[in-house]
Amino acid sequence: MGAVLGATARLANLYYVGVHFPGTIAAMVWLWVRHRPDYLRMRTEMAVLTGAALFVHVIFPLAPPRLVSGFGMVDTMISTGPSAYPDSSTAGVANQFAAMPSLHVGWALLVAIAVIRVTSSRWRWLALAHPALTVSVVVITANHYWLDGIVAAILLMGAIHLVSLRAKYAAGLPGQPLPSFSRVLL
Repeated sequence: MGAVLGATARLANLYYVGVHFPGTIAAMVWLWVRHRPDYLRMRTEMAVLTGAALFVHVIFPLAPPRLVSGFGMVDTMISTGPSAYPDSSTAGVANQFAAMPSLHVGWALLVAIAVIRVTSSRWRWLALAHPALTVSVVVITANHYWLDGIVAAILLMGAIHLVSLRAKYAAGLPGQPLPSFSRVLL
């Protein structure tokens, strides 16, 4: 049984390390090339989501379960590899105390929503496997709590709503109503 758990942990680590940025970038490139207006919408939603998440990270720093020794959670990245983080929790570029909310979950959900919005195939719903796998992986690897993913989803819904309101506002005004900075974001 130990070999099966080790293999599962390694696969989860590989997904955590290897899908988050490449998968998001691939979706954005695809949208940029094939569905430019939807790319602009996703990019803006991602910027709003990420900004809101960074705000929460600053006001509510939260260590992931893997860094809380009293929880008995196993840091699968150290036990089976590969690891996305350096050995020290204070070294490297990533803020390892920014577990709340999970941008892995938020971005994965945004990618799935973008795919569902722009495609009409009945297979488009398979895109929901990405955030479902991501939620499982971030919890299995002890990088996030369940609540981190829930909060990310709530922030994403807020970002989508805010971008939608901004688009409706801009559509109702004649000419170029907003400064160039706002046009860049949308």
